[in-house]
Amino acid sequence: MSSLSDDSPLDFEIFSVGSLGHLAVRATLRRIIYVEELHPSTVSISLAFDPGTLRQALEDFRELFADRPARI
Repeated sequence: MSSLSDDSPLDFEIFSVGSLGHLAVRATLRRIIYVEELHPSTVSISLAFDPGTLRQALEDFRELFADRPARI
């Protein structure tokens, strides 16, 4: 679920933490902004979560980033 393009500037990673099967998620959003010149802007978050909620987390994430009309 990752992309490095301007159209979808999202990096989303689910990874194992430790040997007991614990999971964590890392999401990074990137955007180029212009303030007299181009600058990359990045926001990242990482957090651990219960592996039993993986399916629901993926469904919620897909819904959050589903194609929708742009808001003005």
